[in-house]
Amino acid sequence: PLDVRGLPVGARRGKGRDLGVKLSLPGNRVHVTLSRYELEEQNRAADNAAVTLSLTPAANEIWEALNRPDKTVPANRDSVDNVGSGWELEVTANPTPQWRVSFNANRAEIRQTNSLPRWFSYVAENRAAWLRTGTVPLISPFTGITVGGNAPTVADAVTSLDRALVNITTAEGHMPRQHRRGAANLFSTYTLRGAGAWYDQLTLGGGANYRSKPVTGYDTITGDHVFGGESLLVNAMLQRTWKLRRGTIRAQLNVDNVLDRDDFIITDKDNTGTYRVLFQQPRRWSISLTRSI
Repeated sequence: PLDVRGLPVGARRGKGRDLGVKLSLPGNRVHVTLSRYELEEQNRAADNAAVTLSLTPAANEIWEALNRPDKTVPANRDSVDNVGSGWELEVTANPTPQWRVSFNANRAEIRQTNSLPRWFSYVAENRAAWLRTGTVPLISPFTGITVGGNAPTVADAVTSLDRALVNITTAEGHMPRQHRRGAANLFSTYTLRGAGAWYDQLTLGGGANYRSKPVTGYDTITGDHVFGGESLLVNAMLQRTWKLRRGTIRAQLNVDNVLDRDDFIITDKDNTGTYRVLFQQPRRWSISLTRSI
């Protein structure tokens, strides 16, 4: 992708450090891994909608009013940096030869920094020239202009740009939108045994996926995080394996969202209202048949 000047944004860069310990109990019945990590991420693509809907149109309104089509800003992207740290825990247990349990959880704290550096630089570079012609009226129709009423000027467009930059970069120093501090997954299976019985090689499985509250926006007065709702989904599995003279046949039934949770997934919200909502994936099932030789 290109930036506001038409130059390549470049690749995302990052570095991380991690330290962990592994523990295996006698008999290999339980394996535990605990790790701590730190990360630094640079040049991560910023939310494209913020740039497309607010910044680019306002800048192009200015160049159109000044009769400078050669300065038209192309479709562009910008970036943010992230820095953070967290913990990860993974446990795999085999209490019996037929019973298997797996569990993993993580908790992460991430902060967004250096938001939209190219746009801030671009506006600063052109601000003086724009304001020298601040009384020049914009050409209707107006896009991306939030002040000036029915007769906005170049100065109003600059103000709109400034306001949009402040609004978009509210996340500076905060957790980025859609970040969740914690998550956990649990899954367990049990295989029945009974030579000649109908249930021989029948495996029952089930689990749950938990996600903590995501950041959906920021308070327009205090700047504090605004959170959506946490989620918990339950899944189930039924599997049967038949041994053949050559190989096996395995049939499997998967049921996702067993409880048919239909909570709204809020992705964009602040203290003044909710702006974007997704629907939870409804209960669904699938059947697969695998032949192995």
